[in-house]
Amino acid sequence: MVNEDNDSSKIKVDLVRSWQWMCPNCGTDNHEVGTSATMSEEEKIKARHELGIPDGVEGEFVMAPMNVICRICNSSFDTNEPPMSA
Repeated sequence: MVNEDNDSSKIKVDLVRSWQWMCPNCGTDNHEVGTSATMSEEEKIKARHELGIPDGVEGEFVMAPMNVICRICNSSFDTNEPPMSA
């Protein structure tokens, strides 16, 4: 989504949560975009509490990919679970 500022010559873009990894076979830097987590309201409340997210803070829970494929050599890898962060 693109948002225009008051100054029509400046365009703003939205940032999305992503993960960077280096292919152990060819050394290529790769980036993967996360997917929105499907959670019940109860699960969201529990996760917000566990992460220490205060009430009123808006956001989205995003899941890291479980496996990735290198964009250059097409090697496939399972991923380690990333640390949870707010």
